[in-house]
Amino acid sequence: MKLGEKVSFNRCYKKSGESIDENNLTEDQQKELDENDCIVLNRLSEHAFEKTIEGIVCGKRRRAYKSTFEHGANRFNPECDEWIFAITKTECIDIYLIASNLTGFYLVPSKWLERVGEPNGN
Repeated sequence: MKLGEKVSFNRCYKKSGESIDENNLTEDQQKELDENDCIVLNRLSEHAFEKTIEGIVCGKRRRAYKSTFEHGANRFNPECDEWIFAITKTECIDIYLIASNLTGFYLVPSKWLERVGEPNGN
């Protein structure tokens, strides 16, 4: 995909809104921590549209898709006895910024994009 190229898509990624509050873990987060000694958060969630959307490629970014948080001793301040959650692994994906109007961008990976129009740009 090139900048300014017209494309269509019927789904995109949005921020998932998942987070960790170490003082108030959800039941699922506590269970995952007990079983795996870590919590994996999805940073992006898939959103499908009823209709196909057309837009223009405005950029390309690398975004965090999943992050693994481990609970352990504070490695950043050895003098502190407090245990903290720290990100130990992050999975990233390449996404395109697609504009269909002037209100913002859709985050779309290349596998969900289709070129619109003829190859010569018409």
